[in-house]
Amino acid sequence: MNMRSSAVATYTVHEPPDAAADRVDRASDLLFVKDGFHWLTAVCPPIGLLSKRLWLELLGYVLIVGMVTGLLSWAGVNTNWIALFVTALSVYLGFEVSSLERNLLDRNGWRTLGSVTGRNLAECERR
Repeated sequence: MNMRSSAVATYTVHEPPDAAADRVDRASDLLFVKDGFHWLTAVCPPIGLLSKRLWLELLGYVLIVGMVTGLLSWAGVNTNWIALFVTALSVYLGFEVSSLERNLLDRNGWRTLGSVTGRNLAECERR
């Protein structure tokens, strides 16, 4: 019996705003954004956001964490609750970083063509 992995990856496919007219050239410019949890962003949001080139989102993260932790410290909230807030925000970003990346592409004029599933990126690109 052949035991194959049943893990399936889902990617959204994006085309740049200045796509080539030739179908083959256009295919080489497509960008695949993997859907799912991003561990690097969950463990260290600044590095995870930088790896995706999400500069404005990184600025927002730093401002939110700085302001909320400052306000909670000023209000005398226990540091364990502050750490829990930062951890919860980090895990949330781990789940949402793919959506943030897709939103960035949309803002920059990229067109979402659809989604594709497969065992890995190479299989999804072939499809």
